[in-house]
Amino acid sequence: MGLPTIPFNSGIPFAPNDPSADQPLMLQNNISDAAMWVTDHIAFNVSGSGYHQQVRMPQETIPPVIKNFGGLYVNAALAIVKSASNLFFTNDGFGDEYQLTRTNHTNYATFGTYTNYPGSPTVNQFGGWTFLPGGTLPTVPAFGTITSGTGALFLLYGTALSVGSSTPVTWPFLLPNGVFSITTTLQSGSNTYGAISIGASGFTFSSTGLAAGVRFYWQAIGN
Repeated sequence: MGLPTIPFNSGIPFAPNDPSADQPLMLQNNISDAAMWVTDHIAFNVSGSGYHQQVRMPQETIPPVIKNFGGLYVNAALAIVKSASNLFFTNDGFGDEYQLTRTNHTNYATFGTYTNYPGSPTVNQFGGWTFLPGGTLPTVPAFGTITSGTGALFLLYGTALSVGSSTPVTWPFLLPNGVFSITTTLQSGSNTYGAISIGASGFTFSSTGLAAGVRFYWQAIGN
């Protein structure tokens, strides 16, 4: 859907003109004003007129923001679907970009959930995921195809049952740019344990002498 173009006549009323000559243009301006207000706002002549209903912003590169001001804007950022719209913040004219969201449409159903946890966990039970600000921002123009930049960080978490002293766990989606932190916790027992063979597709949970069927929890940060 293309963005609308709303006409407005800035040169009226014009002093030398007969008012009747300007009247059609003034009426058009009034219609345009009403059209502007109804975009993302509650319309005139109804309860709540003028209040925001939502805020929609097209993608743009970092806007100019002067000292003592901050700006929110939407731009393309790396996601499972490239060039996905995400929310950013910049402040005080520094030119810094803080990515505030990390969209992942393919895995949206498990965003910030624990719905997979009830009942007995399987060998690899994914709990869910969320995002953390950070990463390298893309260097392409707005609406372009992203070929560089890693975007904000993912935080993944889950639980599993050991299959012995070495248990593989597969991420629900790849972390091709790196895994920067991983934490594992046994539900019970005093075994020495840890994560080895960490890669873009998953990791291996290792615990010397660990029997099969022991539950452990994991969380990882990467992108």
